[in-house]
Amino acid sequence: MSFNLTLCEYAAYAMYYVHKDATIDEIAFVIRRYLGRDLILPDRSQYRLFGKSVPTPEAWEKPYKLMIYLGPEQCANGQEIFPEWKHLMDECKMLYPNLGFVFIAHTHDYKKLESHLSYAHIFHPVIYDRHNAYRLDNRFPDNHAFHVCLLDETNTILFVGSPVKNPQMWEEYVNVMKYHSLPDCNSRTEAG
Repeated sequence: MSFNLTLCEYAAYAMYYVHKDATIDEIAFVIRRYLGRDLILPDRSQYRLFGKSVPTPEAWEKPYKLMIYLGPEQCANGQEIFPEWKHLMDECKMLYPNLGFVFIAHTHDYKKLESHLSYAHIFHPVIYDRHNAYRLDNRFPDNHAFHVCLLDETNTILFVGSPVKNPQMWEEYVNVMKYHSLPDCNSRTEAG
């Protein structure tokens, strides 16, 4: 695995700047544990769209992926956050076509999740993680703000944090994608 040291330093600084509800210890833990590393990814065969199995979506083929883990609390309160995700997804279709969205949900009530998604007009496949393997395998902290990761084409974590209801966080995601896509970016990599 390799990562861009300068990009990692920038992302670390930006995470300290935009994670207003997290403690410095939480942020430091996430930076040490996740930036520049690869995630253990879920089984793509578990994609569902309103309860029915569907093929792997094109999001996996995009140079950047926003991996969004939704735990029981977010799934139960989806009427609050899913419209925000829908707005961001619609904005990205035009402005950032190289960014795909991958939703991973662990809940006890997938029917309620589907209802919230439908209400928000999100007709996007979701990985049903019935055993919570994704969160457990990657040992995500309890703080929901750290359950969203930006991955590059090799599935290396470039940035961590939820941009929903946090415009500063979204600005940093955009900055990281712009910086990462610079032509000379790969010439500044170091082995990790």
